[in-house]
Amino acid sequence: MKKLATLLLCISLLFVASITYANDITLKDCRIGPIGCGDAFDMGQMNDLFGNLIKPAGAANEYGSRLMFLLFHKSFVEVCDNRLHEIYVYSGYANNGVVLSTPRGIVVGDNLDKVLRLYGQPTFASHYKKDKDYDHARDSYVYTSSDFRNRLSFTVNSDTNQVEYISTKQKISVVVKENGKTHKIIF
Repeated sequence: MKKLATLLLCISLLFVASITYANDITLKDCRIGPIGCGDAFDMGQMNDLFGNLIKPAGAANEYGSRLMFLLFHKSFVEVCDNRLHEIYVYSGYANNGVVLSTPRGIVVGDNLDKVLRLYGQPTFASHYKKDKDYDHARDSYVYTSSDFRNRLSFTVNSDTNQVEYISTKQKISVVVKENGKTHKIIF
């Protein structure tokens, strides 16, 4: 009886572990169309995909890293030290006609059922009520790597169940020395 209980416990733990890591988001998943987190920043490519900037880029120097925030009509892109750090897209197609899909085939406008079929259950989900900035409620479905370094999220209109935008991010760590102490900062 003890052996049977131990066997059942082991099988249960293996099942839980397989569910936990079945949707592990890798850096290869952190892509939308031809661009992805960690890629070298190329303003010409951004203009081909998303057109001209809506307004001049915001920039900052944080902990010795150079950050840029770029807002286009169809996307928002954050650049850190000339590498793509975070990408949001609000359209299924770029200005030049390129499909802006995730590696598993999700584009803006797809149904939530397709997201769940291709990615499974999210790491976590959030609900946002209708407010002054949005005329409808929306839900966010977030998938991450097991170490939470990589993130892919889908924001869905709660009324239509259609993907409104897709975002992906790779956390970056910076080592800062200050007053003789070393700090690791992740953003």
